Amino acid sequence: MPGFLRLTDTRFHDPSGVAAFAAQSLLIMSSILRLGKSDFPTVPIDADSFERIATCMRVLLEPNSATAAIFLNECHANYATLLTSQTVRRQFAHTDCMRGLC
Repeated sequence: MPGFLRLTDTRFHDPSGVAAFAAQSLLIMSSILRLGKSDFPTVPIDADSFERIATCMRVLLEPNSATAAIFLNECHANYATLLTSQTVRRQFAHTDCMRGLC
């Protein structure tokens, strides 16, 4: 998703290429949603994942600068924070196991 938003933000892009990329992305995401709600998978798609994918589809269908900024900046920063906290948590868990506390 951020790759697409960066692609549309550049000055030298091919509008037909951007539209084709958006259409292909929408097709893939809608296929994931349909498959996730079908009886085929052993575990259906959860509501949170469904909503996240649907939100990405809405951003592609109705692009604007505010949503682009959120996806390109805020989401990236929050994901980096999540990864950092997970790394710290693993380090503490490893240290506790070394002390025999696990």
